[in-house]
Amino acid sequence: MAKMKSEIDIQAIVKVIKPKVSDRVLKNHNSVYNVCFKNFKNDDFINKPEEIKKFYEERYKNIKSRKSNYYILKTICIAMGKKDVANKLDEYAKAINKILEDEKKATLEKIDKKEKPKIKQIKETDPWEELFQSLKTTFLNMKKEALELYDPKKSSYTFKELKIIRNWAIASFYLGCFTEDDLYRVRNPPRRNEIRSMRIMSKVGPKSAAKNYLIKPIKNLDYFSTIIYNEYKESALNIHGQQHLKVCKEIREAVAVYLKTHQHFLKRGKLLFPANMYKLNEFYQPYNSEAWSKLLKRIIGHSCNDCRKAFVTKAYKTLMPRDNSVRQLAYRMGHSFATAMEHYNKIPKNII
Repeated sequence: MAKMKSEIDIQAIVKVIKPKVSDRVLKNHNSVYNVCFKNFKNDDFINKPEEIKKFYEERYKNIKSRKSNYYILKTICIAMGKKDVANKLDEYAKAINKILEDEKKATLEKIDKKEKPKIKQIKETDPWEELFQSLKTTFLNMKKEALELYDPKKSSYTFKELKIIRNWAIASFYLGCFTEDDLYRVRNPPRRNEIRSMRIMSKVGPKSAAKNYLIKPIKNLDYFSTIIYNEYKESALNIHGQQHLKVCKEIREAVAVYLKTHQHFLKRGKLLFPANMYKLNEFYQPYNSEAWSKLLKRIIGHSCNDCRKAFVTKAYKTLMPRDNSVRQLAYRMGHSFATAMEHYNKIPKNII
């Protein structure tokens, strides 16, 4: 039996009002519309916002998912000239926003009043702390293997050797900080997948404010002064804005060796880690999020979320003033203070 599908070309309609929107976003709009179409069996549902609301409340128990779908359908309605329906969907989405903001405000008020949030206590044999030690050992072994291969006088390397060095450089952004003593003060704690499309620049102008950059101010100097983040999780970006972080020793060392051994490959573009770097004569492309996650799991055996949870579990065992230290660490990790307390909350009793 053929799948039921609307004859309306949603992607073409949306592209009229958003000509620069990506194909991935257009497909997402098409998918959201067709989910409703399959449920209501016709296109007339788009004129019935109350029925859409009832359907979404039954289908999406997570209100954040519901909100996202309301906003997507709102865009489709605007493109179709149905402003009354779009306004109604906007009301539904804003109502959910109000709920989420109230929940966040309540959490922050509890923290400000020094009330204890619900906390998962760390057991004596905490698996995340064990993972921290395992990842630290993995990184040190990767570093040792790469440096044994590297010779400043050597002009060529096999693809296998180059990938070992590249993998060390990638791992340094996630695990380099694991080697430091004071985890609360590390410059570059593990973030999400923001380095997958990072570029190398000597300086950043006003037109370069939409990407993430590793700044190398002097062309022939093996020194990387700053990482600039313009693209990261939207909720945190709205709070922190553009971020400038100093580069730690482990990243500087790994990336310097990586660039020296990959000069021939990287001269065709400014991407730090191109997805198709080892395929000659191809235009370089950044990794997409899914491909980067798979690459990272092949390199270190774990996801970036595993690295982040292992890191904060170990960091939160350090005896430091809680509020200010957690705020600063949350900033450098690219998430909000509320997220730190809600999701990365494995805090032992002795620092509450």
